[in-house]
Amino acid sequence: MRLMDASAVKTQTALAACVGIATQRITEAINRGSIPDVWLYKVALRTGYNVEWLKTGRGEKMQAIY
Repeated sequence: MRLMDASAVKTQTALAACVGIATQRITEAINRGSIPDVWLYKVALRTGYNVEWLKTGRGEKMQAIY
């Protein structure tokens, strides 16, 4: 999962803590096949990864810094 890679965590529990949600919500999102945008933006802001890459795996991996 790209969010886990970008957040440098190895478990869904650690990802949930990073995003500030309950672990169960991670499992539910994976089962639905849909990650809420707010999680993507939180990870992108903390890590510098590109939101589009986090969401789809396409585009530049890192955000451009101007």
